[in-house]
Amino acid sequence: MTGDCHVQFSESARVRCPRATRLLSRHGGDLNGFIMLKGDEKKLAEIREEDTFIELTLEASLCLDGFGIVSGYIGKGVTDILSRWSKLIGK
Repeated sequence: MTGDCHVQFSESARVRCPRATRLLSRHGGDLNGFIMLKGDEKKLAEIREEDTFIELTLEASLCLDGFGIVSGYIGKGVTDILSRWSKLIGK
């Protein structure tokens, strides 16, 4: 995602973009870096359907090996998903 787009989504107040950029070193897998966007689940889902976001992800998939988009969990979401997981492994 370009810096301009990152700023656009941040300024729209729909996402919170951590100030520090994170870049992972090569580790033998296909994840060489990431951009984290934090925000309300519904607002993030709306962004994923916007033309700008779709076009950027299509462009990125043409330019980058192993490009992907992954949803994650924070706060109570982590507790909820781990609770579901622990119920399943107990079967």
